[in-house]
Amino acid sequence: MKAAGLSRSDAAKFYQGLLDVAMVQLKENGEFTLPSFGVLRVTVRKAREGRNPRTGEKLMIPSRKGLKFKPYKDLTAMLNPPGGETPTGESEGGTVL
Repeated sequence: MKAAGLSRSDAAKFYQGLLDVAMVQLKENGEFTLPSFGVLRVTVRKAREGRNPRTGEKLMIPSRKGLKFKPYKDLTAMLNPPGGETPTGESEGGTVL
């Protein structure tokens, strides 16, 4: 917030506005693009047969919508620089961000 020169309340208003726009875009267009960051897309999972893990009884799991995020190449490249060093200084196989 300080880096952008915004007060806490202005940052909260901006964030809420961004969420509102994202929800409208996802509902109407099925995707929301955040430039230089990535794309959120609505996906549909097909109905399928599942099992109750406790009883083993078969049941139908209905189709449902979900979200997938695809980061832009620049973001992925920043998180996975050549040489295996991460931005946190951890080597590969280290802590997850």
